[in-house]
Amino acid sequence: MLVHLAWDTATESWRSGDISLDNQLMTVNAYEAALRTGVPRVIMASSVHADDYSGWTGAELMKATAVPAPDSPYGASKVFMEALGRYYAKQGLEVVCVRFMGVTPDGRPSPQDPAGK
Repeated sequence: MLVHLAWDTATESWRSGDISLDNQLMTVNAYEAALRTGVPRVIMASSVHADDYSGWTGAELMKATAVPAPDSPYGASKVFMEALGRYYAKQGLEVVCVRFMGVTPDGRPSPQDPAGK
């Protein structure tokens, strides 16, 4: 199993408004390396910024077929990572993308995340 948590947030974050092509290449390399070496499962770190959660209460499951609406170029990069995962899943990898949300020490949504607004 490959767990890929790396991301250059110094260049690309939801606040910067920039996209790092190195992050995109790192994503492709992770999927390619797993496929070529026979690693069966890849777990990727996505982000709350990959979609608009403003109307989501958490009471229902998210639909896997919903079209995401990223809140920033960073979020769009995470959507690319997820979409590329769908492609590599068709090539034989088992791909899991986890959309991490920010929380404060007391377990509440972080104010910098859209879910915390």
